[in-house]
Amino acid sequence: MASGRPRFLLRQVPNAQAFHKRYPKVEITVREITTAVLRQALREGQLDLAFQPISEVSRVGLAVEVLFSSRMVVAVPPDHPIADRTTIKLSDLKQETFVDFSQRWGTRHLVDQIFNLETVARHTAFEVENVELLLQFVSHGFGLAVVPQALIKGHELRSVRIVSARSGLTHPKWEVGLFRAEINGGLSPNPAADVFRTMIKEAAWMSNSRPGIIDRRKVSKS
Repeated sequence: MASGRPRFLLRQVPNAQAFHKRYPKVEITVREITTAVLRQALREGQLDLAFQPISEVSRVGLAVEVLFSSRMVVAVPPDHPIADRTTIKLSDLKQETFVDFSQRWGTRHLVDQIFNLETVARHTAFEVENVELLLQFVSHGFGLAVVPQALIKGHELRSVRIVSARSGLTHPKWEVGLFRAEINGGLSPNPAADVFRTMIKEAAWMSNSRPGIIDRRKVSKS
């Protein structure tokens, strides 16, 4: 299994441990690689499974199942004037400075999409390649950030829910998927990977069924 995001691999350590106890003779290998390499490795059969935000991976030749999703929120330091608000419109933030991921991140394109839907321009003063660095810039008052609410967990930041100024408009959510190569009929080339995939989906379904910051979403049992 592989991912371009270490936190997604960390989430799977308990699943890998449970699988190893049940099937001690099956070897599990883990790789932290870039999204482009990950996608190619799946298509060429070098990888069985991968975890990545769905917005960051082309689905051509790949099958994907959503493991969990999270709404996009405005991350602000506790002393910011809007920190005590529960909701806000992006049009109210035109004068704010923003911290963003670089254009190489699919999450950045998701944020751009939300601003475009609201026809609101923003001033991005910082572009980073690391989640922790982005949140540190926000924490120290350099700017605000629109991020998945799930990423704020464990940080001393406030999250303000984004509401649309347009009636009936729903903003896209940040989704993390379990990717594998598409199989055109027949059996999987690695049955052990299929068993591990089922364990991962069941664990995700149990996690998403409990109240928390990650939205409830039933994971496909297929």
